[in-house]
Amino acid sequence: MMNPARIVYEDAPAFIPVPADLQHRRIETIFWPLDDDEIKHEKRENPPLLTQLIGQARGCFENATQIDDFIRAERDSWRR
Repeated sequence: MMNPARIVYEDAPAFIPVPADLQHRRIETIFWPLDDDEIKHEKRENPPLLTQLIGQARGCFENATQIDDFIRAERDSWRR
């Protein structure tokens, strides 16, 4: 089992080497600035609860009861 490589550079070089065990493989690279003054975060005083978001997106369930009913129906269909 291989662990992901995470390196924090205090002064990022122009080129970043890929560790030998990750070369020639499918990998994901994310460059994320860690300077607080460069990152603008939207702060919300009272973020919504997850339960308040149920049914907000198209195709979602309107409430938790509908979700439970759907899951039960799916489980029952697997047993047939």
